[in-house]
Amino acid sequence: MTTLQNLGDSLIRSGVFANLTEIKARKFNFAVLTRGVRGVTPRGRRLPDGKIKPKAVLQLINSIRRILKKEFSADTDYHYKEVFIYPVLLTHDHQYDTPGFNELIDFWFQDALLELAEEGLFIYHVKPLSVVNIDSLIYNQVGLCTSIPLHEMLNLYLQNKKLVKEKKRNFKSQKEYDMYLEEYKQMRMYKLIPFSIFIDKYFYKKGLWKLPPLLETVGLALFKDEYEAKEAIKS
Repeated sequence: MTTLQNLGDSLIRSGVFANLTEIKARKFNFAVLTRGVRGVTPRGRRLPDGKIKPKAVLQLINSIRRILKKEFSADTDYHYKEVFIYPVLLTHDHQYDTPGFNELIDFWFQDALLELAEEGLFIYHVKPLSVVNIDSLIYNQVGLCTSIPLHEMLNLYLQNKKLVKEKKRNFKSQKEYDMYLEEYKQMRMYKLIPFSIFIDKYFYKKGLWKLPPLLETVGLALFKDEYEAKEAIKS
């Protein structure tokens, strides 16, 4: 396993699987994102106010470029066409755990990724961008370390987003159509859930969750008020 810091913010490669992480500590400028979606979003073009795409996305793209060009002397023991790159935007704010937010950021990422293809780089093993809240990694730490590695969990998350083209259907009644439409809406909404909810549901269903060591160490301090209130009720 190879671990490099300051490549994005970190690169962890195990064999042909590479998790490339960019940490987003500050808040996004949603006004800029909205103007981009409504207005000009083609590759590399500046937005009307002179700003460009979110910095974190461009930093990930620059790091992917360097990986594909093997420009890191500390890790060159791989063939660029064999490595599967999982770009991760690591967040600290739960406001980003909003259905559809991952799709919005990946929209920008995919647009920027085309620039690498125009440079002649092999982008076909670069996975879609995943927005991951750091709390979900801490909360599911044990399972990620012992049962399923992060890149496999990201793969499952990305597969869940895929839509299967349905065959044309003939409905016998308006009621049958309404039921189908409601089920379809629920299915589409489930495919937009954030990674934090997806991994929690998966670990619960598979029985993989165990109390992370960090919570055993600092849990009492984090929930001191709740613990004292509970003890007061008992007494």
